[in-house]
Amino acid sequence: MIKINPQRIKRHLRKALKLLIFGGIAGNGRKKNMHLLASRKKDIEVSILFVNDKRIREINLQYRKKDKVTDVISFPQFEDYKYLADRKHRTPLSLGDIVLNLQQAKRQAKQNKISFYDEVSRLLVHGLLHLLGYDHEKNAYHAKKMADTESQLITLIIHRKVPAGKVDNSPNIY
Repeated sequence: MIKINPQRIKRHLRKALKLLIFGGIAGNGRKKNMHLLASRKKDIEVSILFVNDKRIREINLQYRKKDKVTDVISFPQFEDYKYLADRKHRTPLSLGDIVLNLQQAKRQAKQNKISFYDEVSRLLVHGLLHLLGYDHEKNAYHAKKMADTESQLITLIIHRKVPAGKVDNSPNIY
C-alpha cells in the first residue's frame, strides 16, 4: 500500500490553480479561460481518484480504448469555458476528475531520481492542465505549450517560488 498526505496533495493542486488563474502562468490561448474562471468568484472543485496499475488499465481501456497502464487520466467536466461568464453554476464549480496511478508515480519518481511527492505533484499538474483544455496529443505545438506550462508550474510549486500578483486574492479551491 502506498500512503499519501492528502493535505500536501491539496496544497499543491490549490497552488497550481491559483498560479494558473491569478498568477499569469497560462499561455496566451488559455488566458481568456483563466479570466473567465477568475471572474466567477466561486469555489472550484477538482476530484482526484488514486488508483493502482490494474484499475488505471481498466479505465484507460474503457474510456480511451488503450489497453495499457498509464500514470494519469483526466476527465474534464466541460470543454467550452465561454459559458462560464453568464451561466449560473452551483458552488463549487467542478473542473472535472483526475485519476492518478500511485504505483506508476512511484516507479517514475525512482526512474527520474525525484521524490514520490514531486512526481505526484507533476502528475496532478499534468492532469489539471488537461482539465483546463491543454492537450499534448493534439500536435507538437500544443505539446510544447503544455510542457512549458507544466514545467513552470512544477518549478513554482516544488521550489515554493510565488510570482508577484493576485495569487492570494483567489477563490477557495477544494
